[in-house]
Amino acid sequence: MAKFPEAWTVADLAAFVGGSVIGDSTRKVSRPGTLQDASPDTVVFADNAEYLDKVVANGIGVALVPSGVVAEGISLVVVESPRAAFGKLLHFCVEPHPVAVGVHPSAQVSPTATISPEAAIGAFVVIGDATVIEAGAVVYPFSYVGPNCHLERDVVVYPHAVLMQSITLRTGAIIHPHAVLGADGFGYSWDGTKHAKVPQVGAVEVGELAEIGACTTVDRATAGTTRIGAGTKLDNLVQVGHNVQIGKHVLIAAQTGISGSAQIGDGVVMAGQCGVAHHVSITSRVTLGGRAAVISDITEPGVYLGYPTRPMDTEKRSMALYGRLPEIWKRLRQIEKSQDSEK
Repeated sequence: MAKFPEAWTVADLAAFVGGSVIGDSTRKVSRPGTLQDASPDTVVFADNAEYLDKVVANGIGVALVPSGVVAEGISLVVVESPRAAFGKLLHFCVEPHPVAVGVHPSAQVSPTATISPEAAIGAFVVIGDATVIEAGAVVYPFSYVGPNCHLERDVVVYPHAVLMQSITLRTGAIIHPHAVLGADGFGYSWDGTKHAKVPQVGAVEVGELAEIGACTTVDRATAGTTRIGAGTKLDNLVQVGHNVQIGKHVLIAAQTGISGSAQIGDGVVMAGQCGVAHHVSITSRVTLGGRAAVISDITEPGVYLGYPTRPMDTEKRSMALYGRLPEIWKRLRQIEKSQDSEK
């Protein structure tokens, strides 16, 4: 892992993240870390006093903390958002995976493809007919970019990603390893004897600065376009069905499945293992708790839980009541027996 500049101190760190120091400002800082790999020259972030106690107990020397969180025996850097400041520091530890600008000799490129001389195409990449790859785009080894694709500036396609055909990646989009964009949507029609395949002839568009996680799949539209909005982030192992429309700056966690033609508004957050039924619409600024199942439209912003999803307060009351069902059932049986004995 790369390290900070060797001469850095807590004072330098505070200046970089825009924080103030409590404690020893001359302590050396060499790297970000966690509770598991603690050392006096390690910096971590602590959002609350309880976690900071664990940091101190593990012998970590420096912590990024919010205002009002204090401890003895440690250098503290007070910032508005410890998590955001820690993320800024992590940029020092990014190890590049360089791909030389130009087309690697082992890449297979269609003669009808257009590739900027400022793009980087790695070893054993396949580029299909009529595909356009703009300046600054990087396609890592063993990726497949099929026909009629368009990769705009500064797109990154990591190893073994598959772009089947008619895929548009807007500026700065990132596609992680083994993601598959543009596989056929799950379209079949019962003809009385078998499930007959419905041709899938549409496209996929991934917005500017969007990110598609490893082993995530985004199906091509039956007709038209499946869209992922600008700034949206899909975790690993997410399934997006054909013709789904996902808005801007959406967060979708792992193992979530979105059925065909569903519509997801801007700023939606979906926790792990959520499910969205086909043709369902979710308005903007909705948060879905883990394993929430959306089977009808959500028209009001807010936090929703459960199966089927309901507003958080309603669902929490139901969950509390569910835990009391054995007791309630016992009392109900006692009342019924008492009434029976009075007859």
